[in-house]
Amino acid sequence: MIPYDASHKSSCNERDLMNAKNFKSRSVIQWNKTPCGSSTLKNKKGTREFFEEVIKYRYKVYAPWLRKIISKEDVKNKKLLEVGCGMGADLLEFAKNGAICTGIDLTPNHVSLAKELFKTYGFSARITKCDAESLSFADNSFDHVYSHGVIHHTPNTEKALSEIHRVLKPGGKALIMVYHKNSFAFYGKVVAYHGILKGKFAGKCTNEILSEVIEEKSKDTKPLVKVYSKKVFQNMLKEIGFNISRIYTHHIMNEKRMTHIRRMLPAFTIKPLESRFGWYLIAEVFK
Repeated sequence: MIPYDASHKSSCNERDLMNAKNFKSRSVIQWNKTPCGSSTLKNKKGTREFFEEVIKYRYKVYAPWLRKIISKEDVKNKKLLEVGCGMGADLLEFAKNGAICTGIDLTPNHVSLAKELFKTYGFSARITKCDAESLSFADNSFDHVYSHGVIHHTPNTEKALSEIHRVLKPGGKALIMVYHKNSFAFYGKVVAYHGILKGKFAGKCTNEILSEVIEEKSKDTKPLVKVYSKKVFQNMLKEIGFNISRIYTHHIMNEKRMTHIRRMLPAFTIKPLESRFGWYLIAEVFK
């Protein structure tokens, strides 16, 4: 079984890859039911306690490194678009740093929760339901575009990247994160554990396993999940016309699980592992 590379369509899902409407509806069902980042949270959705829990989990447990990356972006008084804003935690960080914020998401529940989050914390943003493959904004509308862990779920990722390029102003910056194929998470969790040890390769191809095991509680809905090698992602960005500043990787796994890894590995090895086998490919690009 050849591991799935998003640049090639494996025969077992070629028909599904053509069915964009089906994949998008799966994603909407998935995150309407379990908003991204909420599966382990206990407080009632939409309350201040819930949002405090969302923010704490995202930046303390799941990805402590993410807030640092956001804080380094020069966004004060700049028009910023987040493609796939989810419940709005990252967009709120940009708003706190002075950005003029717009967020879009395909999932109605995400949109309503993100609006409530901003209302709860006293910040303003334009947040609307919109498809990443067909952004409802004029050319050259934004100084900065941000998208974290989103466009690898849409059938036509190249179209989503083209749309980001289109709405970005000349000289504007985009910060785009997708799942990394050559990562500890992909080869460890997907290929070795689920594919080989649990025997899923016996009846499924790798991208089917990705859809089944990667996203929170996605066993029933199985949204599309794609992974990219650095070379493939880099070539996609170049073909669309982006000027690439750098592409790097981050995030082996969430902080809670990393505690067990740190017990087995010397501290000085963690950052090199993240920089080589991280789960996110992070591209800093300009138009």
